[in-house]
Amino acid sequence: MKKVTLSTIALSILISSGCVFAEEVTIQPVSLAVPLTASVVPSNMNGDVVVPVVPEISSVYSVTEKAEVIKVTSLEKMKARGSQLIKERVSALNGNAVQIAKSKGLTPEQKTMFATKINTKVSELNALGVKISTSPDASSTKVLVGSIFSDFRIYAIVIPQIRLEKRIYELQNHSTKLNETFVKVQTNIDTYKAKGKDVTVWQKGLDDAKVLVASETQKLPLLLAQITALKPSDYGTTSKATIESVNKSVKAVAVDFQSIHKKVKRPEFMRALKKSMTSTTTVIN
Repeated sequence: MKKVTLSTIALSILISSGCVFAEEVTIQPVSLAVPLTASVVPSNMNGDVVVPVVPEISSVYSVTEKAEVIKVTSLEKMKARGSQLIKERVSALNGNAVQIAKSKGLTPEQKTMFATKINTKVSELNALGVKISTSPDASSTKVLVGSIFSDFRIYAIVIPQIRLEKRIYELQNHSTKLNETFVKVQTNIDTYKAKGKDVTVWQKGLDDAKVLVASETQKLPLLLAQITALKPSDYGTTSKATIESVNKSVKAVAVDFQSIHKKVKRPEFMRALKKSMTSTTTVIN
């Protein structure tokens, strides 16, 4: 089985089971002041209609996040370790927040939704960090540090969940743009048809594209429901299969959407007809 190491969790994976010292950190939530303006999606020109480019859909992997065996007995070392584990996870969440803010395929409302979701996780981790720092004994501190894994699973559940949700929303938004494009293509087809041109092939391509987009778009809410339902307690049971399945399906939808531009563009044999359709003025003597 191919192992994949994510940069966001590299530090956590490389840390040995021994103690790791870390200074107490102040955890800041993701700022909602990050610009959330949507950018225009670049496009390709096919025939007479601009077809929006499919958002880049990279793979999201299921990763291992086993609970750490804490061997140290010193209370201060346990607290330092807990602080470090929380710091790493907050950094990973903030990194994903930055990528979401930069997304060209999400609406401002969707970006705000994700920022709120990430802020909530950061706040929960922050609250746990306070409990760890004020814990009176090693026994209770060990349990609190363990809850970083059992109650959160930031790397194994939350981050893959956020990334897949982001991709699904981007594809849903892209579907809307494709349907708007279909209206423009149909207008062009009707114009050629009114001039007596044979648009049979072109019309079939458009009709096929509409059916494909409608079919693939229907899958997205179901995929969103599957990935959103994941909980930390699903780790080690259903989480791996769910993440891998949703990732595969999301990428398949993106591939089908990518094929649309070939279906809706004006057939090659009709390109030479454009000049003959240019309006001319006849002077009657």
